[in-house]
Amino acid sequence: PPENEHEKWKAIQISEWLCNTCFEEKYMREYAKDEEQDVYIELFAGSAPLTRALIHKTNNAHFILVDNKSRAMIEEQYKEWGMKELLKRHNVTFIQFDLRILSMKDLKAWCGISARSNIKNIKIMAISIDCTTLTKAGDCNYIRHRGKEGQALTIAAQWDSKMIRTIVKVVEEIEEMVPTALISIENGWHSHLKDMKDITKLRTKGFEVFKT
Repeated sequence: PPENEHEKWKAIQISEWLCNTCFEEKYMREYAKDEEQDVYIELFAGSAPLTRALIHKTNNAHFILVDNKSRAMIEEQYKEWGMKELLKRHNVTFIQFDLRILSMKDLKAWCGISARSNIKNIKIMAISIDCTTLTKAGDCNYIRHRGKEGQALTIAAQWDSKMIRTIVKVVEEIEEMVPTALISIENGWHSHLKDMKDITKLRTKGFEVFKT
């Protein structure tokens, strides 16, 4: 049995997505005759800048927005961007999910059930990681999350480091399965992210670092 609230939440989510995955094949058979849609995914979606930029410029596409926050919180926090209206669109799916436990099974289920498509149809996956425990500017704050070399000094930073490892693992799997997909991981330039071991590993595999 789960030992704490996080484990309980994790168990509920795993159970939910295992159930979804069981139905994925049946769902895909039902819609096999339909033309599969292109899939655009935003992890830590927030105000969904990618979706808002492309939704009126793409045909036969489905946008999957995933965030740790609830739909109600996202709609309220970004109401000036028209998030409530955006999330009502037939080709947009919002999913609240603990991204610390993300796996390829989750992405396959979302593509199959939400988008009625296939993971190999992912065109873009944009990942915008919360910089609270990563920014070097935060070193001046009362709570210092990381050391000079980026090592985690707080529980929150440890969880984020674990999450980044999970995200990188998924990115590597997608890159192998869908080499044509454009994958981006965004964070503040003056953060520890680009120098972290897991991100450096991606850079050795051909991923580039851009300052925008």
